[in-house]
Amino acid sequence: MGGPDDSKKKVEELEKKLAETMETIEKLKEKFAEKPEGKGEEEKAELGKKQAGNLPDKRAGRQERGGKWVRRRQYYAVKRHEQWLNKEAARRLHETEKERIRQEERGIIGSTIMRILDISRWKK
Repeated sequence: MGGPDDSKKKVEELEKKLAETMETIEKLKEKFAEKPEGKGEEEKAELGKKQAGNLPDKRAGRQERGGKWVRRRQYYAVKRHEQWLNKEAARRLHETEKERIRQEERGIIGSTIMRILDISRWKK
């Protein structure tokens, strides 16, 4: 099945794929390293002004990522989560307290029954 010849072939195939991938990476680096030409300085300046007018932090509306409404929503989401955690903790505490009381009652009832049985034995 998996002899030394098979493993050598697999290694060679993987090395070829690695070399091809490295070549592709180098080509992409060269492609993106080139600066776009053909635009004049005036066009670049106008483009810069247009982009400056579209900055997301210029106006904090509902749609922007860091806007006032988003922060407010996050704040109230945290508040709701804290309230839920507090309720959950109180519920768990209440359940453990109930269980402790039940165990005490069982113990008291059990010991009372045992005392009654002991007393009834002594009366006989």
